[in-house]
Amino acid sequence: MNSPHDVGAMQQFGAVPRETDEPVFHDDWERTIFAIMLGLAGQGRFNADHFRSARETIPPHRYLTSRYYELWLHAVERLLAGTIDTAEIDARADELRRNPSATAPTVLNPELAETLHRGLREGHSTRGEASRSRRFTVGDVVRTRNDHPAGHTRLPRYARDKAGVVEALYPAFPVPDRADAGDYRPEHLYCVRFTGDQLWGDSAEPGCEVHLDMWESYLLPAEPVAAGPPRTKADHGH
Repeated sequence: MNSPHDVGAMQQFGAVPRETDEPVFHDDWERTIFAIMLGLAGQGRFNADHFRSARETIPPHRYLTSRYYELWLHAVERLLAGTIDTAEIDARADELRRNPSATAPTVLNPELAETLHRGLREGHSTRGEASRSRRFTVGDVVRTRNDHPAGHTRLPRYARDKAGVVEALYPAFPVPDRADAGDYRPEHLYCVRFTGDQLWGDSAEPGCEVHLDMWESYLLPAEPVAAGPPRTKADHGH
């Protein structure tokens, strides 16, 4: 999906401010949204790619003016649509009108809590086994597909239809584009190196290289990349 979340190589955003001693959460509601998302994902209500895809549907003007956890809130709201019906919502609203200080009922689930804590401590992997042999190996020259899908993808705009070299081979993982639709078949993953010249032509900084993780279905065989003469800062206009 070509939307504001894909800001790689975009211009006119200015410097990225860095906050000294930045807290994990700036407000308590951010902590709540984090916990809600984690709890729902831990119960299998959605996966990481569902969550990313939901954020990417936010209208551009809202996306670019929202705080980070506001984007999370929008995604959770979208993913939970249909979980409860209108009658349940109206009943709860009536209860709160009668007793504004009423709190949500507490539901204890120690097993889920331990699963979530373990996931935070140790991480969680979706690694699997691909159903076919690798198509590429280290040193192969590849070209990315020039696809512009309406849904979620991890192939950024600036790296589409670009030539690069396979630098490393990774285990197989589900393709985000398909996982968003519920297809979790693992596919071979590669680290691909792109030179700045290949990505941005003469506008690239001298010596610039970008390494991107690419699923096999993002890649096609390509002709060898011409190295060209070394460029200097003078060539770049600095």
